[in-house]
Amino acid sequence: MPTQITQSDDGSHVLVEHIGTLRPDGPTPTRKEAVQHLANCHRALADFRQADLSLVRFIDVDTIASCLSAVAPQITRVAIVRKKGEIAGNFRHAKDLYYIQGVEASLFENMEAAKAWLLSD
Repeated sequence: MPTQITQSDDGSHVLVEHIGTLRPDGPTPTRKEAVQHLANCHRALADFRQADLSLVRFIDVDTIASCLSAVAPQITRVAIVRKKGEIAGNFRHAKDLYYIQGVEASLFENMEAAKAWLLSD
């Protein structure tokens, strides 16, 4: 499953797009790959709209959510975007894990709403 990490054009946030089957045992972005995009960003937009989460167990969410903190500890706000109508259980768990790590997080089904919340103060 490819994970693409890019910085927004205005540099205000980083976009982490998960595309295809998310495998808990699969590769995760390394610090070296992520640092070029994350160095000055304190906000992240995690886009799961194109991800297949059928192989992800509830316990795997811990590993996935902790990946961001490992590669970008300066992130303080995360907007999580899921497919419309997708069951929110794993996403709510990720949101709670971010909260425990001191990261403000919110869950969305709409990209525009997610961006508006992410960039609001």
